[in-house]
Amino acid sequence: MDAAIITAISGLVTGLIGIMIAALTARNSAQKTELDSLRTTIENLQHENKRLLDRVIVLEDGKQKSDNCNDKLEDEIRVLRGQNAGMADRIVKLERKVIALGGKPDTGELKS
Repeated sequence: MDAAIITAISGLVTGLIGIMIAALTARNSAQKTELDSLRTTIENLQHENKRLLDRVIVLEDGKQKSDNCNDKLEDEIRVLRGQNAGMADRIVKLERKVIALGGKPDTGELKS
């Protein structure tokens, strides 16, 4: 073989090896870029998850306070209904006394 052919073949082999190394390096670089992108995405998702968990805690606390307030209001309504029932009984008794004394009970609205 000629020196020129050997040189051409060795140049071709060297070029092919260079192309393979460049391709592998590019692939490795792309994978590293993808990994960096995935890490950034994971960090963003973790941050968003923490923010949402904090929001859930605030909302659960607000719901608990609202439930407690509703319970207190329902208790007050029960008490007021009991008082109203007592007042209604008292009104009936007073109307009976008025009738017994010969008067006519007022049928209109109560005036302050």
